[in-house]
Amino acid sequence: MKITLTYCYDCGYTDQALDLVKKLLSDFEDDIEELTLVPASDGIFDVEVDGKMVHSKHKSGWFPEYDKLKASIG
Repeated sequence: MKITLTYCYDCGYTDQALDLVKKLLSDFEDDIEELTLVPASDGIFDVEVDGKMVHSKHKSGWFPEYDKLKASIG
């Protein structure tokens, strides 16, 4: 699977992005063929899997809850 995590570096979301990457690698390392971090702005924190948006903080207003994100991926 290919995961793209786009996060707002201006907002200080780098730590949240790296924490999420650690969890994703812990649970899906054998399934991940590509994991891309994209620094952005405007409060964005989006997670796409194989081109499909699985979470958007910009749209929902909150960071992803990992258990829900994991269920939507796996």
